Amino acid sequence: MLELLLPETDEFPMAFVQFEHSLLSVSKWEFIHEKKFFDIFGGTGTIPKEIFVTYIDAMLLSEDPPAGYLSRISDEQIEALNQYMIKPATATTFSDDSEKGPTSQSMTSELLYYWLAHFRIPFQPTETWHLNRVLTLVRIAGIQNTPPKKVDKRRMAQNYRNLNEQRRQSMGTNG
Repeated sequence: MLELLLPETDEFPMAFVQFEHSLLSVSKWEFIHEKKFFDIFGGTGTIPKEIFVTYIDAMLLSEDPPAGYLSRISDEQIEALNQYMIKPATATTFSDDSEKGPTSQSMTSELLYYWLAHFRIPFQPTETWHLNRVLTLVRIAGIQNTPPKKVDKRRMAQNYRNLNEQRRQSMGTNG
């Protein structure tokens, strides 16, 4: 969760607003725009401010937001929201040879909900987590549910030869 302080103005008092970059927020945004969030926000291009502002509104957690709060968010606060969105929000890392995810399909919030259901991950509280944590959890579930790769017989034999050679050297024997 990210909390921003909206400064006092002549028209409005100072106020705090809270935001969460979550699956629920993505679902709200896709409902409004009927576009794939990850196609728009997943690339490296710039996102038009009007579109980004509608996602900021979808991320809003504060139940009674102050009037005009969207127009009061500064450029620095928008950058803070952007940095919050790209933050990993997890300590989990993956090696390069691990699976990239359950599928290479074009991602939507419905597909993420499907993955949660498929892997029997409860929607609550998962849908309110930081989105990168949800994606990491789905990726882990996909990796854990993938059957182990069959090892090439030549490679396995070479591994055994190497292991036996290491053992012979450590024990000081010839065989």
